[in-house]
Amino acid sequence: REMFITLLHKTLPSEGEDVVLLKVIGELDNDGKTKIITYEMIDYYDNHTNLSSMMRTTGFPVSVTADLIARKEISNFGVFTPEEIIPTSLFLDELRKRNMIIEKQVYNQN
Repeated sequence: REMFITLLHKTLPSEGEDVVLLKVIGELDNDGKTKIITYEMIDYYDNHTNLSSMMRTTGFPVSVTADLIARKEISNFGVFTPEEIIPTSLFLDELRKRNMIIEKQVYNQN
């Protein structure tokens, strides 16, 4: 474990500009018709705000959730993940307002 940490510190920069890549692939089977759904995002370091992409991609979803609770747009309270209580389109729209764009593609398999 210590060797792995040492190697990461040597090869991965801990400061400066970063990028986060996201790709999620899912398969939906409905009445014998299969659809492949993908979500993709590339998020870069923000020079204007000096926020790293890792800061943005970990912090913005939490702030969106808190904002929606404050605006009373979420009716469930307790211990939930965002995908359990926030409609996907609303969540993606709120992230888009923060210049974090997650693209959705749907492909028919059959």
